[in-house]
Amino acid sequence: MDRKDEKGTEEEIFLSKLRQSIDRMDHVLDHPSIPSKEQLKGHIHERLQRRRKSMMMELLLFWLVSLFVMGSGALLVYSAPWMVWLIQGVSFVTAFVLVVHFIIHRRKEDLG
Repeated sequence: MDRKDEKGTEEEIFLSKLRQSIDRMDHVLDHPSIPSKEQLKGHIHERLQRRRKSMMMELLLFWLVSLFVMGSGALLVYSAPWMVWLIQGVSFVTAFVLVVHFIIHRRKEDLG
């Protein structure tokens, strides 16, 4: 019983010291100020403006890249049509092989 009382008092002492330390930290640290409605609205408006601007930039870059890809594809068709047929054939064969591979792999999983 002596041991239990000793543990209880040690825990109580530790908890009281912890509370005192926390209270001291609360007094030392400045409490953050709560922003007003206008500040929050301004912050939200600013974030929306930045997001809208970044989305417009992404859209512009997407258009530029797609125009480059389409333009280079058109140039390739006019300058070397056999290269386009080769690329199309290789991609079709690759897609067909991948589909067959996944079908076989799925059947093996279902059986095993």
